[in-house]
Amino acid sequence: MVALPGIRERQESGEGMTQASDGSAEQLRRQLAGQLSDLAAAVITIRAEPLHPDRVVRFAAQAVSGSEDASLTIIRGGQRPQTLAGTSELPYRVDAIQYETGQGPCLEALTGHDIARADDLATDQQWPRFAARAVTDTGVRSMFGVRLLLDNTQRGALNFYASQPGVFTDLDLALGAIFASHASLALLNATHQAEAECPGRASLAERVVRMLAA
Repeated sequence: MVALPGIRERQESGEGMTQASDGSAEQLRRQLAGQLSDLAAAVITIRAEPLHPDRVVRFAAQAVSGSEDASLTIIRGGQRPQTLAGTSELPYRVDAIQYETGQGPCLEALTGHDIARADDLATDQQWPRFAARAVTDTGVRSMFGVRLLLDNTQRGALNFYASQPGVFTDLDLALGAIFASHASLALLNATHQAEAECPGRASLAERVVRMLAA
């Protein structure tokens, strides 16, 4: 992945870690301010260039401390869920297991809760069929998914992955939710643009996917 300036450097130096070593509220505030600044830079960068799912997940993974990968899932109408973009092969493999087993954080965020989280899939009991296969087949241990607020024709989720347990903090979830809100607006704008450019020629969902994949 291409590193977003300021995000990886902050994490590698230790300044971007979301766990305050001394538990001080002041240090946590500084960490939050730094990560929100990086997040704002990512959003500005996205707005400066055309929307593409690969760019959305790349910046999302870089904005959330501890995230090694991210993916974007969408369900169009009554169709099966589809992974529009991922930062590597791993999210596609993990998502495929979710779709096959019918359970997991991504699907939970899509259908049941705004945010679904697994701190350690090796011991998690929320989605046993998915968790067992995900750990064995992919090595992923921590995950969370955030629902995208789209229209009544499509549902989406922004998903984050890590190979170590207990990686994601409440601050990470909050940052993921902020980024998901921006991704929702961007996808809705793409939907409206597709409807304006290609009225009546194909299903709206198909036009949006073709536009985003272009």
